[in-house]
Amino acid sequence: MIRPFAIVPCDDAVLVFDPATGAAHRNWQPLPTGRALMDSQQVTRWPEERAALSVRAVPELLSGPVLERAAAAGVVAVDLTCRYRELDADLVALTGRIRARGLLVTLSTDRPGLEWLAPQLAWYVDALRVHLEAPTEADHDRQARPGAAAYAQALRGVRAAVDAGIATELVVPVPPQAGPDHHTVIKNAAHRAGQLNAVGLTLVLARATTTWRSGTAGPLHRPGPRPAGLSSLAALLPRLELPIRVRAGAGRAVVPLHALPTPAGVA
Repeated sequence: MIRPFAIVPCDDAVLVFDPATGAAHRNWQPLPTGRALMDSQQVTRWPEERAALSVRAVPELLSGPVLERAAAAGVVAVDLTCRYRELDADLVALTGRIRARGLLVTLSTDRPGLEWLAPQLAWYVDALRVHLEAPTEADHDRQARPGAAAYAQALRGVRAAVDAGIATELVVPVPPQAGPDHHTVIKNAAHRAGQLNAVGLTLVLARATTTWRSGTAGPLHRPGPRPAGLSSLAALLPRLELPIRVRAGAGRAVVPLHALPTPAGVA
């Protein structure tokens, strides 16, 4: 699939940032820097690097000065997290302001509203990450937080976003320990993502340790080692026959807003 990426120079190579997965891939070919449309099947085969190329933030914190600070720190994308806020016209306007500053936009959400906002968001959003609370409808609807989209509603939103041309990734939690039905859960989630024409599926652990951040590298806070559960999950995936690209854990090129340094001269 041809979709947007950001190309960043790095020593004698380039890093290609994927807004759908949050991963940075290293390539040694000479490529023009900036936003570019590339073949995702080719990019995702390149080795991943730890980097700090995207910043994760809620809409309420993304003022003009904050966006200037992010750009000055070398960030090329914003992961706009809307998991406690409704999707509305103000959000569409914010994505437009982010793109106007030359930054890629990823929208991460579990909220309703995509069904009717997707055509407007498609003008500015480079990738969408739709979060489910569980792989199955019954479990998702039982566990979903207040205000989150019901399972069927979330899938309708994915279809609307895909139809509008937005590269859409499903994010689904799986049990941290492999059980008798572990393979079935993963396969069913992958087939569902494939039926929706999602660009991929990200599996996260169904517990608090899904997000890992430890240590620092350079001026920005960068991800540390993955927990053992994710490493085991990553080792399992190549043994399964899956109809779509599936990865264990989010990409390691996204940092939280509070980790950004404040460059001299930027408020």
